[in-house]
Amino acid sequence: MSLLLERHGIKAFALKPSALIAAAEADLRLRSQQQGAQRSGPRPYCFHRSHVVRASCALDLIDRAIRDRYSGVWSAKRITRIIYGDADLLAAALDEARATRGGAAAPGEAGAPPAAPEGCMGLAQSRITPAVPADLSRGRGGDAA
Repeated sequence: MSLLLERHGIKAFALKPSALIAAAEADLRLRSQQQGAQRSGPRPYCFHRSHVVRASCALDLIDRAIRDRYSGVWSAKRITRIIYGDADLLAAALDEARATRGGAAAPGEAGAPPAAPEGCMGLAQSRITPAVPADLSRGRGGDAA
């Protein structure tokens, strides 16, 4: 039933930005686990594999998802299509992740959020300019007649 709803562009459920942040962090943990030990088979990521491999932290991963949404929208994985198909959700998750990283207290002070890991760019100051149109629901060919 949910596949039928997805084909018609109807959302069967709504994800929260915090769930997206948790998925990004889980993908990064899974990446580090899979790099260390070879298992019987790799487990799939929620985000697009190329973004997970290049990301340095959850902020970076969500930022890459916003900047290159086409790779996720046209993915064969359903969860990836759901995540990348909602630009507002990605932007809200990025804002929430920045808010949890950058608080009023300076890093190192009591009550301050942990500092961004080494290599995690200063995304709190970056400006997001999506490289794709806001409406991707029309398909690859653009406007349909």
